[in-house]
Amino acid sequence: MQSSSLGSADDPRFRQTHLFQMLVKVINTSAENATKTALATSSTSTPSFVDTYSATSLLGEEGRMIVIVVIGAIFAFLTSVGNLMVMVSFKIDKQLQTISNYFLFSLAVADIAIGKLKL
Repeated sequence: MQSSSLGSADDPRFRQTHLFQMLVKVINTSAENATKTALATSSTSTPSFVDTYSATSLLGEEGRMIVIVVIGAIFAFLTSVGNLMVMVSFKIDKQLQTISNYFLFSLAVADIAIGKLKL
């Protein structure tokens, strides 16, 4: 016959611990709350806060698209400027031309090349 240790879930001593009782209570409460929430949302047809105040309703579809394009253009410009600065500083300063910095230089060149292909 095998003896069960205290860590086993089948052990009755484990089921009597305070931790196990608290865990069961939390799980039961969560299940009840989820059921109540699901029933409440399916029976009502009023829009939620997120639906009422979404970015689409505040800016409109065109405004939202313009904001996304402008932010993307700003990031693309800053990335290009940063990569160009890395490449120029690598070529100008001879102390930066080490083996490990050649790797960074090649990453900057690849980043610029990918950026130009995507635009």
